[in-house]
Amino acid sequence: MVVNKKRIVLSNKIYPLFAGLSGDLIFYIAINTLFLTEIKHLSALEISSLTTISIFVMLVLNPLVIKIINKVGALNSVKIGVLLLFLGAFLITIGNNYFIILIGSIFYEAYAYFKYMDAVILRKNLAFLKEEDKFIEIQNKYTLIYAIVTMFTAFISGFLFNLNPYLPMIGCLIFCLINIFLVNFLYEVKTPNNKTIKKENGKFKITKLILLIFIVFAICYAIIDLGQNNSKLFIQYKLTGFLPLETVSIYLTIVISISRIVRVAANYFFITIRYVVNFGGQ
Repeated sequence: MVVNKKRIVLSNKIYPLFAGLSGDLIFYIAINTLFLTEIKHLSALEISSLTTISIFVMLVLNPLVIKIINKVGALNSVKIGVLLLFLGAFLITIGNNYFIILIGSIFYEAYAYFKYMDAVILRKNLAFLKEEDKFIEIQNKYTLIYAIVTMFTAFISGFLFNLNPYLPMIGCLIFCLINIFLVNFLYEVKTPNNKTIKKENGKFKITKLILLIFIVFAICYAIIDLGQNNSKLFIQYKLTGFLPLETVSIYLTIVISISRIVRVAANYFFITIRYVVNFGGQ
């Protein structure tokens, strides 16, 4: 088995940028509720149902998705993921009815299942180079890049939306195309007779504590995930009651941008603290 070490090193360097830019639909995540209500004329119930139905569909298809990932490998799975992200953004952009936008939303939900195999690629590459200890460091770089990019795009999304409501979506599609380009620089170390997602043969004992942690995490994650869009919708409807749409779009994206500033600061301090903990005492 021939392994291209230079490709591995390049892949590890590209990974934080690629993962940061493909972590979500850049631009869209800042103006999604505005775009869907004001341009696509969807109701609050229809917007909430997009996420609910998409998640349910992917839960049903999860066994099939795992089979596909194990069949095509991690790298091809990531390529499928970024393609699904582009298709999802494209259908949401051009969709003129709820059904088309729902298909786009399902693609958007499905992309994460495939795209996040990039972390598996990184782990394999670092294991080959015997640099497993760099995994968290590289992941931190990715989350910092994602936070910075989404902070800036969130801030300008409102202004772009006021110029033309489709401008943020065009920016979103451009980022998707950049991801499709960058994914070609990733490289996966091939391991013979090794599935990407392994099924453990050993027994796993579920204690009361583990079950409690799982339940709490599931509830909290669902509340946060669904609450993000719902809270944005609530703020949007309250503001549109006494402000023009142009002003609402600016205020809404400023609020989102501020939340991203906090995220950037948190990522930066986490990296700094981790560095001090790891190397400060040496």
